[in-house]
Amino acid sequence: MILEDFSEYPEIIIGVSEKPDGNMKLGARESKNNRERFFSNKKIPFTSVVSAGLVHGARVKIVGKKNRGKIVKGTDGLATKDRGTILTVTVADCIPIYFYDQEKQVVAIAHGGWKGILAGIVLNTLTALEDNFKVNPKMLRVLLGPGIQRCHYEIQNNVAEKFKMYPKALFLKEKHYLDLFKVIRLQLVEKGLREENISVSGQCTYEDETRFFSYRRDKPKTVQAMVAFIGFRN
Repeated sequence: MILEDFSEYPEIIIGVSEKPDGNMKLGARESKNNRERFFSNKKIPFTSVVSAGLVHGARVKIVGKKNRGKIVKGTDGLATKDRGTILTVTVADCIPIYFYDQEKQVVAIAHGGWKGILAGIVLNTLTALEDNFKVNPKMLRVLLGPGIQRCHYEIQNNVAEKFKMYPKALFLKEKHYLDLFKVIRLQLVEKGLREENISVSGQCTYEDETRFFSYRRDKPKTVQAMVAFIGFRN
């Protein structure tokens, strides 16, 4: 699916695959063929794609031409100014976080799971954009793509305790539930982003069984995932 929230920026291509496109999980036997077919259908050369290796951490890497076609190990965030490089992360309930600064012509993407968010992936992506590209947070546009919504995101007491500094994102209905979208928004605003510059796709990966893989819903033996992407159009 192409995410319409950035439709005002025709220079950007941004989206996320869907369940019918196949499993995009890095390392899965069928993943390479699925990815090649998916990006070919989007008229994106597969050799231009850079993949974050994902460790549910907070490391962000600045990438460019030399990284095309590669997996950047140990990273959960990628950023670039290079117009021929497409940034990707895989998700299956975690939230793909897309960043764009039109003035500086910089894009970034981050993988937003609870462990990475606690570790600082959102803040580290912003810091990387500021330090490497002189991005002003007030000028950034951010989109939170499809992910598991709070109504389905039950967490254990020990995880709820870790998020107690975000009480507006915690909900108790006999069990604890967490609004990861709210946590990310709060972190972005704390770092200087304008509320009106943050968009939320609204789709729930758990609820929409036809369109999205969901680790929580499906509990598969082998993880199946979508691929989220952002880059500049050629």
